[in-house]
Order: sequence, then C-alpha cells, then structure tokens
Amino acid sequence: MYIKKDFEKNELHGTFDDRVKAWKEWLDTDRTEALKYYKENLFPDIIKKCAENTKEKGNASEILNPDYMILTVGTSFEPLVLSISTIQPQKEILFLYTKETRPIVNSVTTYLELSNENYVIEEVDSSSTVKIDRIVKEQYGKWKRNHENDGGSGNGRVVIDFTGGTKAMSGGGAMSALLIDAKLVYVASDYDSGLRMPKPGSEYVDLIKNPHMISGAIEYEKALKLFEEGDYNGAYKIISGILPKTRGSEYEKYNLFNQLSYVYSCWENLNFETALNNIVKLIGVIEAHKTNETDVDFLRGRLTRLYAQKTVLESLHKIYGKFVAAQTRDTNNSGTEITEIFRLSNSDNNIGNLIFYLYTDAQRTANRGNYNTAVILLYRMNELISRRRLALRGINVLNSIPSEDNRKVEQALMDTYQKSHVKADLGNQMTQYAYLKVLNDDIFNNLEGDASEPMAKLRELRANNDKRNTGFYIHGFKNMGKNDYESAEKNTVKWLQRFCKAENIDFDSFLENHTFLTPKDFM
Repeated sequence: MYIKKDFEKNELHGTFDDRVKAWKEWLDTDRTEALKYYKENLFPDIIKKCAENTKEKGNASEILNPDYMILTVGTSFEPLVLSISTIQPQKEILFLYTKETRPIVNSVTTYLELSNENYVIEEVDSSSTVKIDRIVKEQYGKWKRNHENDGGSGNGRVVIDFTGGTKAMSGGGAMSALLIDAKLVYVASDYDSGLRMPKPGSEYVDLIKNPHMISGAIEYEKALKLFEEGDYNGAYKIISGILPKTRGSEYEKYNLFNQLSYVYSCWENLNFETALNNIVKLIGVIEAHKTNETDVDFLRGRLTRLYAQKTVLESLHKIYGKFVAAQTRDTNNSGTEITEIFRLSNSDNNIGNLIFYLYTDAQRTANRGNYNTAVILLYRMNELISRRRLALRGINVLNSIPSEDNRKVEQALMDTYQKSHVKADLGNQMTQYAYLKVLNDDIFNNLEGDASEPMAKLRELRANNDKRNTGFYIHGFKNMGKNDYESAEKNTVKWLQRFCKAENIDFDSFLENHTFLTPKDFM
C-alpha cells in the first residue's frame, strides 16, 4: 500500500547482493555519495526484503494489515519506512515525535507519499511516559468510536512500533500496548559493526510476545541508576516489582541484580546475617549457571569479589553480634566484656572489618551527598581504632586512668589545646588518643613520607574534631558540605592507614573487599 516504486538502478547492476557488495566498497571512497545511493537505489529493495523476511518469521498474521498503527519517532528515517511499508496499516497512523525529530516525520510521509488523512502527529516529551500514555489513550478512543460508527468495518486492530525514540518513549509505547491490547513490534536486523548500520536486506519486523519485557527494561534502567547512586533498597524494590512479569534470560539477569541490591541494602543497615545468607544464595545461583552466557556476562566475572565480600560479611556478622550481645548483658555498664572483645578480635581481623565498614559506609554516604552523616561515621571509625589499641593494653575506656598516667595524658591534652588545664576523660576520643600517645603506641608511627611528630598528629586530630563539632548533627549548627567531608576524610584516612600498619592489615585489599560493586563492574 505504501511502498514506492523502485528507483532506476542506473549506476550499479546485478543482483541485490552484488550491488550491496559494490556499495560497501564505495563507502570506503565516498561515504556521503554511497549513503545517498543507499537511500535512492538500495533502500526500495530493502523495503521489499523486510516484508518478505517478516512473513517468513511466522508472526505476520498477528501484525500485518491492522487498521491503525502508532510509531515512536527517533532520529532514523529508515526503520519507520520499513515498519509502515511492511505492516501496511489500513486506516490511520499516529506519529509520536519530539521537537528534534519533527523533520523525520516530514521525510517519512513524503517518501511514502502519505496524504494528510492517512496520519496524525503528536509532539511528546522524550523523557516522560505520562503524555505518551494520555495521547495514546485519547487516540485509541477516537479510533474505537470511528470503528463502531463505521459499523465495525475493518478489524479494529492496533500495532505499536517502539523502534524509534528514547527509552522513555519506548517504555511508554510498551505500557500503552498493554493498556489498549495492541500488538507491539520493532524493526530487527543483523547489525554490521563495520558499516555502523544494519546489514542491508537482513531487516524484518518482529513481534514482542510480552510487552512487559520492554517496560521491565525501562524499570531496570531506573534501578541501575538508583544502585549507582547508592540507593540499594530503592533498586531492590523496583526490580522486585518487575520480576514476576519477566521470563527467560532477562529474569535471570534481573534476579541476580535484585539479590545483589538486597545484599548491599542489608549490609548498609547492619543486617549482616541477612546480607550473608543472601550473598551465599547469590553466589550459589551464579555457580549453578556456569554455562549460561547471560550470567557469565553479568556477574560471573565478579565471583572473586563476591567470595571476598562473603568472607567480610561472615566477619562482620560474627564481631557485630558479639558486641550487641555483650552490650545487652552489660547491665552495670562496666564495659569489661566489650573491652575484651576489642582485645581478642584480631585473630581473623574482625575489628579491622568493622572499622573498614565504617570507612566505606562514610564514603558511600558522602557520594549520596549526605556529608553531615558521613563526617560522623568517620569520627566513629576513629573511635573504634583508639578503643582497639587501648584494649590491646587491657585498658577499658569506662575506667579511670591511673594517676601517674593521668598527669601525662592531661599534659598532652594541655599541649594539644594550648590551655593551662584540661581534665582527662577516657570516654572522650581526644583523651583516648592522648593516652595512646603517652603509651608510645604504634598508631603514632609515621607513614611513608610523613615525618610529623606525635604531638603534631594529636593537634591535627583535635582540629579535625573541632571542625566536626560545629556540625548541626553534633554540637553546632553548620550544615556540613563536600569540602568539610573531604577535609575530615583526609585526616581520618591517615589514622586508618597507621592502624593497618600497626595491625599488619593490607589496606588496599580490605578497601577493595569492602567496596560495593557498581553497574560499571557488571554491565
């Protein structure tokens, strides 16, 4: 109905394949003229081949010759022409275009010699499905009334082609297909990476059996974005919503991503036991599908990291559970059992994992723009470091400092604060570090390239804590910003590195194992 007559082939001769071969060679010498020739001399044959290929696929009876057709318009002219020419809508076409793609509609209608009564056009927002949904519903209502007024002539069927346009437009088309019981199609082909375009003659119009696959893909993109931003629970909720509607390899991929999102969500919320149980399940699913290419491409390449993170979670579950249980039993607030846990927990680096948990949690929190909370997490990390180092010497921070040591600690604090009198309080972080300085603890040893004296380190810590105290979440009213966080982290990471050196912990290895995977790691 809409196919134009063939152009005269007056420059290249022979079969279609011969002409395509010669045209490819032409591309290397004059791509502009070759593409022009493609449109004028090869494309009419490609239109015919597309129709033939579609009929051979076996879905033709479901999609050909509907009364109406809806197309989302992208930046390419050819897929629209191929789709319309193959589908052959009998009554009317609705083009959904954006301001940028309006010229494409003009090119298509001119090329196919469509009269004004053959089509309607509607401008939509490329980033929103709301207007698309409204327009499709309204147009479908008109078509339905026209069909009834015509006494039911024709079949009343609608086909929606989502090949062109943005992902939001495609998602809107998919959801609209579900709402109005339309057939959803797209123009498929074998892609020629050398040509950077479809292989000429391989095109066909394919039927999407399950439109949920398209809307699911849009939701998956949203979930990936939330995951990348660190909203693991948000990603988990979105994927959980589309999993029941998904099948096959897409289900496998979404399910793995869903489990990973849940693991990280639980991990961040101190629910280490649930995170551990689910990372074990996740690894099991990946291992069980070793021969499945989708799984291999998706997460199998990250199994080493996932195994390492499983080990981290085992450690976190163990040490955090011990602390919670000890605190519950400590009705007299003696701190004795907790101090003992701090002292003994180095055999499998449990304390190191808990400290790195706080550091990487602070990093993720800062990446989400929540600098007020991130600064507090860094402070808490420093506190665990000092309590661990004191516990190794049998010192409980809830007890008093022996008088002889107390005088030295207070002198260190006076030198730090430049005051004539400072009372030592072992419950205070600065007092804890001052005590470690008096004890010549290895936490004050220099890192490579750092020649600062212990007192300089103590003063730097004091300045960092003073700045933290001005925050609204602590003692002041300041809204902490990115610079405040980066300044705090710069100081805090030095203490973490010195701690690792003192405890023979591999800083880089621990940091890697505590760092969550991102979409870049498995896309």
